[in-house]
Amino acid sequence: MKRILYLFLFVGIAQPLLAQNLLLNRTNGNVGIGIASPSSKLHVLGTTTLNGGAFIVGEPLTYTANAGINGGALRIDNPGSGFVLIGGPRLYLDQDRLQVIYSPALLGLGNYPSPSSLLLNPLGGNVGIGTSNPTYKLSVNGTIRSKELIVETGWADFVFDGSYRLRPLAEVEQFIKTHHHLPDMAPAGEISQQGMPIAETITRMMQKIEELTLYVIAQQNQLVTQQRQIRQLKARLNR
Repeated sequence: MKRILYLFLFVGIAQPLLAQNLLLNRTNGNVGIGIASPSSKLHVLGTTTLNGGAFIVGEPLTYTANAGINGGALRIDNPGSGFVLIGGPRLYLDQDRLQVIYSPALLGLGNYPSPSSLLLNPLGGNVGIGTSNPTYKLSVNGTIRSKELIVETGWADFVFDGSYRLRPLAEVEQFIKTHHHLPDMAPAGEISQQGMPIAETITRMMQKIEELTLYVIAQQNQLVTQQRQIRQLKARLNR
């Protein structure tokens, strides 16, 4: 009995000095904690706490669907003091979606910060949705639906500057016959190959609208002049 105690004492003192590894079932079999029939190399039934980094090498991280309060088995959480729904950043992996949220306090319990931002590649690089090779800051292979889209761009009020050359309509007509598109606008072939830059295209479309307005004003002034001349001619004929 004393020999066994001395052996344990020796191992307890020597192991920190030798910095040896702790091996469990190093030849075969599984290790279970809280479960009698482990189904994997390490099977833990219960909560696992990791103070430090966690590295997954080889097979990808998988999860089993769970009908819990948040609907997902994988959860990265920052809960409040003692209550699971009080504010903090959370990441939920459900059966069909990935949620990154910042939960407010529940039932008005205390103050909580404003919702935080979600940053994707904040130090550079591109983000792709539906594509594995994003070529822009955000590349989406599919339809985007939004209630509003704000594009930072210039505008076309330079058309109303006195130095702006407004093409005669005859020149515009000849350009259309030759090139089959409006001046200053990209042709259909270029748009189909390279896509349509929204900011630039909207500015050019506004340029055309302002040019069209000037054409209408010029024609209106011409019409008013012609009507005045017609009235003058009629007055002379009626003398």
